[in-house]
Amino acid sequence: MVGFLAVGVIALALGIVGEVRCWWDDLPYVTGVVDGLTGVGFGVPVALLLVGRLSNILAGKLERYSALKLAERASADLHGTMLEFLREYSEPGAEECIRRLRRAADDLYTTAVTKTHSLHTPTRDRERRVFRSDRRWREAGEPAAAAAAVYIETVDSSLEDRLSSLARTRARRARADWRFLAEQIRARIVGSDVPWLDAAVAEKIERDTETLAGDDVDHIAELRRLQNVEANPMSWKLRVRQLRKQAKSAKRWTTALEELLTHTRTAQEFWERS
Repeated sequence: MVGFLAVGVIALALGIVGEVRCWWDDLPYVTGVVDGLTGVGFGVPVALLLVGRLSNILAGKLERYSALKLAERASADLHGTMLEFLREYSEPGAEECIRRLRRAADDLYTTAVTKTHSLHTPTRDRERRVFRSDRRWREAGEPAAAAAAVYIETVDSSLEDRLSSLARTRARRARADWRFLAEQIRARIVGSDVPWLDAAVAEKIERDTETLAGDDVDHIAELRRLQNVEANPMSWKLRVRQLRKQAKSAKRWTTALEELLTHTRTAQEFWERS
């Protein structure tokens, strides 16, 4: 580019000097050559600048479009993985499945945690302690075991993966989908001047994918075991405490599942609109 400009400057200077001194009066061909060199010397660099600028603009737009499509596909895959947790893959059916599951988990929590709270408070009265460790544990445990049975029935009718091990595998896949989106695609998105998810939404997806793939998923297997009183003989006090623990896990896990369905759909719609 510098060379072209040098040629243009020299040709321009030569042309002006020749015009003043009347060098070109009888040399029309040479005059044309000097004129051409002047045009090439200044025209080519300007054209190259314009073409380079246009190329950069087009490359940026192409990269932005490509990053958006990649984010859109990745978020759609993540939301699809979440839908696969449920027996109904369509949105209306999935929403009904998760509502049933959340109701059953809430009922279990109320029965096994809220209503047994007084049983877990310490007392100095030995007679009351003995009384509480006998009949009241059974009175609290039987409804909790019944609620656990209802919850497991709801799991079987609502979840595609009815075993803890299978649900954990799918949860890990959802977590991997999110990390691919958050760690690899995000860098490309930000570099392409494409908006990223709202920080609160991204934080909730991160937290809930960890919950979904964590130890709370084992509550499905544990509740199957605890609801069967005859096959697993144990004191009602121990059974209630176990049911209480698993009810808390069920509430956390189903809450994370419900929120992930909502937030992954939000992410998918966000990039579809961008």
